[in-house]
Amino acid sequence: QVDKEWLEIAAHPKKEWTDGCSANVALMTSQKIKGQNILKLITCNLGDSVLILCGRDGKAQRLTDPLTLKNTKERMRVSEALGGDKNLEFEQAPDTKLLTTSVNKEKLDIKFTRCFGARPFKLMKSKYITATPVIKTHLLTDAPVFAILVSSSISQVLRDQEIVDLCLNNFDDDATTAAKKVSRE
Repeated sequence: QVDKEWLEIAAHPKKEWTDGCSANVALMTSQKIKGQNILKLITCNLGDSVLILCGRDGKAQRLTDPLTLKNTKERMRVSEALGGDKNLEFEQAPDTKLLTTSVNKEKLDIKFTRCFGARPFKLMKSKYITATPVIKTHLLTDAPVFAILVSSSISQVLRDQEIVDLCLNNFDDDATTAAKKVSRE
């Protein structure tokens, strides 16, 4: 519904918005399984940001993957939407985060495969960019120390464990210091 409303606003002749936006939502609850309370984390991912947990052992655990053409499942889904050619080739465009492919002699630049907005891509017949999120349920036997929502600009530069280590080493009295440190690296 959000995407539908956004696309209607974006179509206004005075606006002609073409932008897209990613979203990552996490809901944590508990559930009794065999008499034991287990944490249940439900993630809803739409775009190229990622959610990382820091366990009690200080280890990073990625719970969502960027929904881009570098993701094998997304590449297969997009290839199928573009005509079923499983051997469809994508190449990295110079100096950008975009992947480029040619379909019916039309060159397409694709940053991510699922998002809100991105009206020009959603108007195409192939419908390879969608606002349908990937939803997963994670059962956590140990409560995590913290969760980090990371934009693609950070996750493309730093490994998950580096991000967690920066947070752990700079987590003074509040999370603000850690967040600033990660964004400055």
